[in-house]
This record gives sequence, C-alpha cells and structure tokens, in this order.
Amino acid sequence: MITCNYCSTESPGWDLTGWVKSKGEFYCSPCWEENFHCLKTEGFSIAALFVDAEGVYSSISGVQCWGLEHDARFYKGSLPVVAHPPCQRWGNFNHGGPAKPWTEVPGADGGCFAAALFAVRNYGGVIEHPKGSKAWKAFELKQPALKGGWSRADSGGGWTCCVYQSKYGHEAPKASWLYLFRVSPPWPIFRWGCDDNALNRVQEMSKKQREATPLEFAKLLVSLSLKTSWPSP
Repeated sequence: MITCNYCSTESPGWDLTGWVKSKGEFYCSPCWEENFHCLKTEGFSIAALFVDAEGVYSSISGVQCWGLEHDARFYKGSLPVVAHPPCQRWGNFNHGGPAKPWTEVPGADGGCFAAALFAVRNYGGVIEHPKGSKAWKAFELKQPALKGGWSRADSGGGWTCCVYQSKYGHEAPKASWLYLFRVSPPWPIFRWGCDDNALNRVQEMSKKQREATPLEFAKLLVSLSLKTSWPSP
C-alpha cells in the first residue's frame, strides 16, 4: 500500500493506476493534477518559485507565487521564473550548524536547486542564492566577481553576478549570487559593489527578517525575467 506524499491518501492495495511517482515520492492523481502538474498561467507573466505565497512577490502584479502549497520542484512552465531555492544545505553550515554539526548532508536539498536550474534553463529567468553558495561549484557554474558586473557562468549561455541586497533596502548586506539564462540584453542597471554602510545586524535579526527580499530587489528580478527570450545571448 502506498501513501500520497501530499494528502496522505492511501492507494487501494498495490493498484497504482492514476498515481504518479516523482523524485521517489508518490502522489494520487487529484493532488498531482491540482497542485503539481500544472497551475493556470492565464493572467500571469512570471512564476516566483520557492517563495512565501504571502510574501513580497504576492504584491507584484503578474507574478504567480509557488509557495509551500505548491512544491516548486514540480514546476513545468511555461512562464519565465524568479527562483529562490532553499540555501541551508549550500552555505557555510551546510552540514547542520555549530550546535549540531554533521547532522545534515551538504547539498541534500531535496532536488530544489536542480529543479530551479532546470526551470531557468528551460523557461528563462533568474536564480538567487547567497554569496558563496556551494551550489555553484556542485553544478559547475563559474563564480562571479564580488565587485559586481555580469560574467559568463557556463558554456551554455548562462550569466552570473554578485549583488548586495542592502543597496535595495535590506538592513543587512545580504550579498547574493544570481544566475541568469535566456534573458535578452539590455538588462536593468544594477547597483554594484560592496555596501560598507549597511547595518550588519544579522545576529540580531530574526530568520524571517534575514530571509526577506526587499520589494525593490524583487521588482528588479521580475523585470529581468520579463526580458526572457530564445536563444540566450
């Protein structure tokens, strides 16, 4: 007997007619069709993946938010994307953190970054991850210059850069690496360089505050993805 990973419905014995297996997990047909296989794209221009459905992207017109109720790993297009895949398993404490070291497997994010990369390369758009993300090396992407500016990320047409979100309203520097694919120039002008005047209060900030994306930065990423075209420059 199999249990649906989404609604916990049990299969009728071992008859899996109409069930779907994806990334090692099983889903009953209603859950797959309603929540994962496809979402209606009418009226939307961009899909924001791995975001808070009630967060900053929900206030931007034309953005379809893939929150917790819609697993972004199953995004099948066709809208260009802005993706913020989870970063915990790709950072300095990818093994679990100071209090519980080596309780987690580095890079074991359930396939989230791989899914984001697949979406960007197939439908166009941008991925945001923290500066120093080990996903870049794991997926053979070249690191960007910390001073800013776009550079080639791979031989397939991807671009990358480093930008500080404090220049767009975040209270901490929050340096990010971006990966861009299938987006035609000219691109929006970014505010490059380190921000030495940022109030670096990371230790005093809540998890929600640290992870928040400033509205101005979110709009910038959306405007970037709206320039998606084929082929990549």
